[in-house]
Amino acid sequence: MNRSKSVICRLAALMLALAAQADTFLQGRAILPTDTFTAGATSGQFINGGANGHAAPFLNKQPVQGFSAVLKNNDGTFYVMSDNGFGSLENSADFNLRVYHIRSRFETKDGGAGDIQV
Repeated sequence: MNRSKSVICRLAALMLALAAQADTFLQGRAILPTDTFTAGATSGQFINGGANGHAAPFLNKQPVQGFSAVLKNNDGTFYVMSDNGFGSLENSADFNLRVYHIRSRFETKDGGAGDIQV
């Protein structure tokens, strides 16, 4: 077996092992809808068609979706930094990088809202 096939086989075995233990690792989930926006400058003026099923531009608002950094606070909230825009430098000139304060109300096996408050 060549080296690349060996690496792929090891990665596949690791993924299967992790999947078998998923119930041990995954304790809950919370979802932020794709149509979550916050007040701000009009964004999406340079993307073709729209994003996540929403027609662009987004008048007087910025999308919240897409986090590239997360910092957990001691009170159960998080600070999250927005991602880098709409996918490229050319179409993201009107996307504002921001830090949001969020509270995740996790849905677990015992219940819960499963949402994120921004």
